[in-house]
This record gives sequence, structure tokens and C-alpha cells, in this order.
Amino acid sequence: DASSDYQQGVAQLNTLMSTITAASTKPSELADVACSGAFDFELSDNAIEAARKLVKISPTPQNRALLSYALFRRSTLEGALAGYADKDSEAANKATAAHTEYLNEANLEASEIAKTGKGETLLVADFVLGGTREDQGQYLDAIALHASVAGGKPQICGSDLAVEAFRALVSENYNAKRPEETEKWFRRFAGLYQPSAWDWDGEGDRRGAVKDHDSASIAYEKAAAGAPDLSYDYCFAAIQHYLKPATDVDGVLNNGRKCVDASIKPAGKDAAQYFTNEIPTVY
Repeated sequence: DASSDYQQGVAQLNTLMSTITAASTKPSELADVACSGAFDFELSDNAIEAARKLVKISPTPQNRALLSYALFRRSTLEGALAGYADKDSEAANKATAAHTEYLNEANLEASEIAKTGKGETLLVADFVLGGTREDQGQYLDAIALHASVAGGKPQICGSDLAVEAFRALVSENYNAKRPEETEKWFRRFAGLYQPSAWDWDGEGDRRGAVKDHDSASIAYEKAAAGAPDLSYDYCFAAIQHYLKPATDVDGVLNNGRKCVDASIKPAGKDAAQYFTNEIPTVY
């Protein structure tokens, strides 16, 4: 609704960002505008415009890295939009084309930076190039690039790229069908940072798939406790306790009760139904 407080606020922000970009020649101000809108789809156009002007005024590797990052963030947002849109719809096709366009631009900028960049600037380029390779299904190349980012811990626009690199490494190793490496990178990530509930949800799925029922049950419990939307993971935790070589009856019953509570809410995985089919005697 264009008249909503939210849309009015977005419009005011876009006007302000556009005005600053048009009037300013100060690199610090243009960089602030670029970072301010890099993570928001509705502000991204102005963020990229500011980053382009910044590079035009001062084409340093650092400023080009910021432009590359802003373009990459936009490609990610377009990719998410394509994923949510109805398959083969006009909206999906438009978002997919935009995703490819912005990703290619980001890749070109990062490739140029990689030729001469050093230190943190080079790591930002590696992060973007790693994301490009992952999008293309070139997982081993993406792993090598993101591994350097995870070790270097670069910062841009207040974002710790190492956190995103670790998550990418888990996904890339999984897609490359390297389960041991996938677990290694997740454990390193969990040892250095605080995984989100959704991170633990994915870990539960991966450990359950290889029949590591103990680790899977722990992961699902952490996921369920960490986010209301994942409360149905108590159902999967109960199943993992049940499937252990020596069934953990207390774990089944404890999580089963929480699963019953979760079953009255919409469950993305239809977990409660799966629970009742898998362990009918517990219910």
C-alpha cells in the first residue's frame, strides 16, 4: 500500500539518498549512502548509484570493492525475489534476468580488483567471486575463495563477511557432496560464532541424513528453542532420539510433548504429521 507508513518512510529515504548522491562529491558520504541501501531491495538502486559515482570520482580498489559488493547484494536480493515468485511467471523471469545481470557486473568488478587488490580489499573481491562461482555451480572454486575470506575476516558496510563465508562453505561442501568437509566447516563456524536457529535446523537435517542421531537431535533442539517458527523441530528431535541405537525414551517423550504443542501451529515441514507416522506408539 503506497499510503502505508512503511512505504512513506521508504519513499522519504530514497529521496534523501538520491539528493545526497546528486549533491555530494565526498567519498565518505557516498560510501555511507552505498552501505545504507545495500541490504534493502527498495533502497538498493540508490545504493548502487552512489557506489558508481564514488568509483567515478575515486576509482580506488577499495571503492570498486564497495561497488562490487553493492552489486552482489542486489543480485542476491533479486535471486530471493525470483525464488518467491511463481515459477515461470513474469515476475520470476524478470527477477532471474536481473539477478544474472547484477551478478555479472559484480563479477567483472571483483575480477579487476583481484588483479591488483591487497588485504581486506582483495578478500571482499574473493567473497564476491566466491558467490559468483557458487551461483554457477562451481563449488570447488567457490570453496577455495570463501575459505580465504573465512580466515581473513574482512568487514564491509558493517558486515562481517567471514560469517557469510562460513555459511557459504557449509552449503558449498554439502552441494559438492563432501559430508565430512561440510561438518568440519559447520563445527568451525559454531566454535567461532553463534549459529542461528536456521543454521541449526540445516545441521539437524544433514546429521539426520547420515544417521548421526545424537548430533541431529541436539541440532533440532537448538533450532526449535531458538526460533518460534522452528518449534516443529522438536518433532524431528523426538524422532532422532527414537532412532538412536539405544532409544532415548526421556528424549522422545520430552520433545514429543513439545511437538504436540507445535502441531497446533502451521509447520513448514509438516513435522507433527511426520512424527505421528514415524513413532505412532509415542503419541
